[in-house]
Amino acid sequence: MALGGGFALFLAGVFLLAIGHKVVLVRSGESVPVLDSLSVGAGSRLTLRVRRVLIFISACIEAVAVVLLISEPTAGLVFSAALLLGYAALLSRVDPAAECGCVGSRGSARFALVRNLTLVAASIVIVGMDLAGHASPQLDLRAVAVALIAVAPLVGQSVLSHFGLALQFQLRSELSS
Repeated sequence: MALGGGFALFLAGVFLLAIGHKVVLVRSGESVPVLDSLSVGAGSRLTLRVRRVLIFISACIEAVAVVLLISEPTAGLVFSAALLLGYAALLSRVDPAAECGCVGSRGSARFALVRNLTLVAASIVIVGMDLAGHASPQLDLRAVAVALIAVAPLVGQSVLSHFGLALQFQLRSELSS
């Protein structure tokens, strides 16, 4: 089924964008904005070092998701759904209007929560269809085409967002010197 395989590749592309975004943030000395909003109790915030470790761990887990989505799409969809549910649980603890910074976007935590739950629902439907024997997420040329069409706007938005982040970081550096 091209749609299921395309969706698996689309999710792999989303996770690759998220990993790239995390690398850019860490290299520029920034953090994922949603981590800045999480408190660890009694009003204290996560230290920069802890946030960077969490970013690294989540990037590694997302890399596992990418490998699974490409090598074993059904298992990858199950793993991705669990990961996205974990992210949704974290996002539910953040102020809904707070900036998320997830997948390189400047959207709100509420938007990211809805997006993650939508991706989880789509993953469950595709896995359910596979388990029921109706369709299997095959990775063929049509699946690649579906994934490329679906992920292209995210890539464009992410690139524009990173150029804005780089310009903002450069302007901050010039103003402080």
